[in-house]
Amino acid sequence: MSRFLLALSTVLIAGCANADAQKPFAVEAIAEFDEPWAMAFLPDGRLLVTEKAGRLLVVDGAGIRSQPVDGVPDVDYGGQGGLGDVALHPEFAAPVVWWTPVISPGGFMVYDGELFSDWYGDGFIAGLSSKSLVRIEFEGDVAREAERFDMGRRMRAVVQGPDGAIWMLEDKKGGRLLRLTPKKAGTN
Repeated sequence: MSRFLLALSTVLIAGCANADAQKPFAVEAIAEFDEPWAMAFLPDGRLLVTEKAGRLLVVDGAGIRSQPVDGVPDVDYGGQGGLGDVALHPEFAAPVVWWTPVISPGGFMVYDGELFSDWYGDGFIAGLSSKSLVRIEFEGDVAREAERFDMGRRMRAVVQGPDGAIWMLEDKKGGRLLRLTPKKAGTN
């Protein structure tokens, strides 16, 4: 039995390493949170990050977190209850394209940066059940899944940083803030 477990763990570790080598981006954990839920960039490049228990934090690009922001109302924490999304502007346009994914989406953004120039205009979905980052291509009023990158953990949110990097939040306790940048030539 122990030989079987050793062989299985070797296969799983090799599979994870291979999955990372196939991603066209490098993943850098910037910070860790207690049940992170949502994030939004401030005009100065810092991030607002919510934690389900009711904390709102300000995080800089190096992962340095503020003390919880004062004035956040109490939340009904537990189950599906808690501090959820955060947005800087209350006006949103009606959707032009509709797509019905079966991935338990955690967050969505349209990429308009320069770091991943091939992805300009593509949508990105943070996948909870799929534990993935899903890239969506749009053609007219049709959306299709172009790629699915296994991230290994439930992904709660995805946003684009001012520098064009893609930032993601992992779900649950110990959820990390991840920064995705293009891989340098010759790296896995």
